[in-house]
Amino acid sequence: MNRREYLAMGGIVVSGTLAGCSETSADDPDDTEDGGNGEESGEPSFTDIGISTAGSTTVDGEFTVTVSATNEGGAAGDYEDELVATEGPIDLEESVELTDVAPDETATADFGPFSVDHVTECAFELSEADVDHELSIEPLTAAVGETLSLGDGLRATLTDVRYQSSLFYEEYVSELFATQNAGRVFTSPDDATLVVFELELENVGTSSVSLSPAEFAFSESEFYTSLADQSLESAVIDDDPLVGSGETLLGTGVTVDFWLLGQLESTAAAGTATLDYHRTSESAADLQWELPLEGEDGPAFPTFELESVDAPAEASGAYDITATIRNTSDVDGRFRGVFQYENDDEWWELTSATKSRLDVGIAAGESREIRVTNESSSSGEYTYRLAPFDDEWVTTLSS
Repeated sequence: MNRREYLAMGGIVVSGTLAGCSETSADDPDDTEDGGNGEESGEPSFTDIGISTAGSTTVDGEFTVTVSATNEGGAAGDYEDELVATEGPIDLEESVELTDVAPDETATADFGPFSVDHVTECAFELSEADVDHELSIEPLTAAVGETLSLGDGLRATLTDVRYQSSLFYEEYVSELFATQNAGRVFTSPDDATLVVFELELENVGTSSVSLSPAEFAFSESEFYTSLADQSLESAVIDDDPLVGSGETLLGTGVTVDFWLLGQLESTAAAGTATLDYHRTSESAADLQWELPLEGEDGPAFPTFELESVDAPAEASGAYDITATIRNTSDVDGRFRGVFQYENDDEWWELTSATKSRLDVGIAAGESREIRVTNESSSSGEYTYRLAPFDDEWVTTLSS
């Protein structure tokens, strides 16, 4: 959708002394007999002619453009010029009239305020004085928990950001005449972590509006649109499905949750990650939420390894499986895994165990022993694993 728009409110105000602007040097000393300042001839002579801007230079912020000129002559006089916007979306071509400026006084004229809704470069010029001024419009930033206006009456609040090495997702697989939930765990690539973004969207406008994940960007990588060929909505966060992760249509007055799933490389610099929103496809990020990152040399994320598994080679009836998981990182984290068994070259969730899905916190550098009981009426040799680890073990069951 096109949310690009430009706001400008005209106005000219003449006021007192101003400093810190783009300006010319003094008039050519050959112009008058008194060296160009007009003092002996009793004529006005304007120097230090400049352009400056004041106010917010971020997206949606208001700023004014100020023209200033100093009368170094010997009599009061008028300065006239034309202020023109030569670059950017602002439509400005206004006459500048500084009237009855006393000797040794600086007069100013203010134009605006102006507001730009996307990141861009602006430039202004005084036609007669040949003075120009450039202005960069920077992204509007917010912190986690704060709200930004995306445009078209759509407001978004980044309510939560989670860094995790894995997440559960559902995959329903047909077996014989039934469909069974295989129970999967999706893990981040090596040297990276998954990042789950939760946003609250509110349409305060007067018409329906849509939002696509393609309008966002994060860490120079694309957002996940699926998990191992499964819909992204198959993911489970806090026992709830990740519903609202694709193209979303909001009617007037509607508020919904919206999810994004990305990843962050461990080589990212500390404190530099942002969730970006693009109002226009050709622009840089117009709106940004700044994300907290741990670690002195960059983001620190939990990593885990399977130290050992203790399971009997043979069992009849109920038996224990004990897995020891170690947090190999310098930060606390949560380990997520699924006990599975292999059947017909497919891995299935071990639902006969007292707890097939593990979601446990493990302190940095610590190990945690997790024991579950499996009671199966099946018989034969079965291969097991604790996904996402590849380590396998075999137990022969007898009824």
